[in-house]
Amino acid sequence: MKKNKIYLTTTEKDKAPIKYLFSEGHLSQDELTSEEFGYNENGDLNEKIISIKDKNKQIIKYFSYNSYGECISEVEHIYEYNCLGNEISLRIIEDGKLDSEQLSTYNNENLLVLEATYDFEGNDYLTEIFYDEFNRQKRLEFRTNGSIDLIVEIEFDLKNNSEISKEYNSSKILIDKSIIYYDENNLPTKYEKYDLND
Repeated sequence: MKKNKIYLTTTEKDKAPIKYLFSEGHLSQDELTSEEFGYNENGDLNEKIISIKDKNKQIIKYFSYNSYGECISEVEHIYEYNCLGNEISLRIIEDGKLDSEQLSTYNNENLLVLEATYDFEGNDYLTEIFYDEFNRQKRLEFRTNGSIDLIVEIEFDLKNNSEISKEYNSSKILIDKSIIYYDENNLPTKYEKYDLND
């Protein structure tokens, strides 16, 4: 079993810093089952979470426990795949009830073009993805209950070997811009972000 620990240090005025164990994780040898323990600064257990994954390393079930060891939440993920191994459906069952369902659609090039999520309150969240002739994402549209929330447009600058992303709000006003620069091996070397709300 593999283990990891995270420590935090709190500092208050006129007091000595306090270092304490914030969380501790245990991972099974096959890496399919993990346990996470969360602690407060007094060393008391706050919560415990057990996650179980399938052979694809997707979480299929997790349990949350309070400081008394009582299970307060049980969540199950049910995946469905097509013949090419793409995930086409994800249903999330929380405490025995359907919480949300996500459906994924692919084009003839085996690229994800639509992701639709439906929650138990009847809301739907759609992400539509468009590609250029090189199968690179060029536009993403995010909708809630049929109304556009956000549009992301992606341009590729071959001269500078960079990728430019622009975000527009529901009124089609540019609100955010970022640029990623790549080296000759197409590895990112620099990231610039411009907040246009300021």
